[in-house]
Amino acid sequence: MTTGLLVSGRVGAGIGAEIGAMNVTEQIDALEANAVDAFKYLAVTRFIACMIAMSLLTKKVNETIDLLTGDVQDAIQSIGDTVDSANQLITDVTDDVRTMASAGARITGDAAEIADTIRNGKGTIGKLVNDDELYKHAATIAKQTEQIATDARRVVEDARRSARGDGGLRGEHGRA
Repeated sequence: MTTGLLVSGRVGAGIGAEIGAMNVTEQIDALEANAVDAFKYLAVTRFIACMIAMSLLTKKVNETIDLLTGDVQDAIQSIGDTVDSANQLITDVTDDVRTMASAGARITGDAAEIADTIRNGKGTIGKLVNDDELYKHAATIAKQTEQIATDARRVVEDARRSARGDGGLRGEHGRA
């Protein structure tokens, strides 16, 4: 209906302007002089043409609207399905997210407690970190242990050589 009103207004104005121009240029008088009914020739033919064109145009517009309506309904259904899936996913993972957040909070609390314990010099690591004298003593023991391991390797190497018969025991500077 709206299509008909819009097109009839536009086409009607065009036809009126055309017939007005024909009247000014005396073309209508020329048709009547040739015994042609100007009303039937100009107005009726244009009216019939408009009726045919309007019915075809209205049919095509309605088909397009129906097609778009189906596509829009499909799109709305698809969006609804996506929203439902998203809501289900959120529902499914909510407990897991809460569990992870709770575990993260516990881990953070435990880490803070451990850091405070070390900072206050409690426990073995806390004492090593905070007591310089104890740290120096532990470093000295580590160096001595390293020296003992080096010496033990030399003794084992000398014992192997002695057992093979290719030399005696070496001294501190590698001399026999």
